[in-house]
Amino acid sequence: MVMTDEIQAGLLTGNLEVLVEPIFARFTQPFSAEAAGGTLVFKYNLLSFGRWMPFWDVGAGMLWTNLAPRIRELSTPLNFVIETGPGVQYFITEQTTLTIGVRYNHISNAVQATEHWPQRRTPLCGTVLVSAEITNAFYSSSFLST
Repeated sequence: MVMTDEIQAGLLTGNLEVLVEPIFARFTQPFSAEAAGGTLVFKYNLLSFGRWMPFWDVGAGMLWTNLAPRIRELSTPLNFVIETGPGVQYFITEQTTLTIGVRYNHISNAVQATEHWPQRRTPLCGTVLVSAEITNAFYSSSFLST
């Protein structure tokens, strides 16, 4: 959902969008397990480039998994998720976009030590994801001029 009108800032003219993104993963090796949760994402869209719309997003949320305690580094089923990264959307039509982005995802149990691993003092993991998708927007992109 776009939360602001166009913010005038020269080349950085844009708007702020807020998204809720679900997370789900299913693991099959070395054993079967699931992870589910969601993040609240703030996305700044740069509007000065016609059909091309670069953006940067930042999000935070929660993730539940039944991997713990089967994986030593994962001492609790409830984890925090922080993510950020740039991307670009190309408007094929006023409502259909091709989105390409790179996002750093960090999953952490906030350094929760357990009796199984009391010395744990480092974050669980960080991954970089590259994605491409075609989406249909719920709002009209009437700002497109070309």
